[in-house]
Amino acid sequence: MTITNGYCTLVELQQHLGRDTAEGQDSGSGDINADFLESCITRASRIVDIQLGIQTHLNQHTITAEYLDCYGISDSGLWFTSDMVTIRSGVPIISVTTLSEDGTALVENTDFYLYKNKIEASGAFSTGRKAYRITASIGYSAIPEEIKAATIQIASALSGLAITAYTDDNGDTTTVIQKNIPKWVYETLDLFRGITM
Repeated sequence: MTITNGYCTLVELQQHLGRDTAEGQDSGSGDINADFLESCITRASRIVDIQLGIQTHLNQHTITAEYLDCYGISDSGLWFTSDMVTIRSGVPIISVTTLSEDGTALVENTDFYLYKNKIEASGAFSTGRKAYRITASIGYSAIPEEIKAATIQIASALSGLAITAYTDDNGDTTTVIQKNIPKWVYETLDLFRGITM
């Protein structure tokens, strides 16, 4: 199995879990199934997408001739604001190759302006069904470290291989498998959701 649109690498997860990345083994417990860990990373990355409220993955990619209108969210998660002045995205919009309205090409910096995660009309966009087609590059060229760290924590919990040691008041140490996702992960993702939405 390979990681599909993942926000961390297999090596990063193995290092977090304290595994020997060269051998694919932990300290004496035997082989770690790389396919299993890769599936945990893919699943964790989709959980991040859900927490961020995005319809597409965060990695940089191109959307081609995608329809967009005021009646809903496009396949790549673009949508119009209620005032029909702005097209928003849950991920950065890197560049717009083409944007057309009813087959007529719109000109950047004349008909519309591109900002970090939005496209703003110089006037207002029309409300016709499938009135717009867009080809653009969207997403992060490099996944932010905070999102990577959150993904590693989620994948770690999904794997059931994260071990935490606790020492009680008597000095006795207990080792437990950590299957919960720490609160800071959700708090971090909420901060990114607030920035991009």
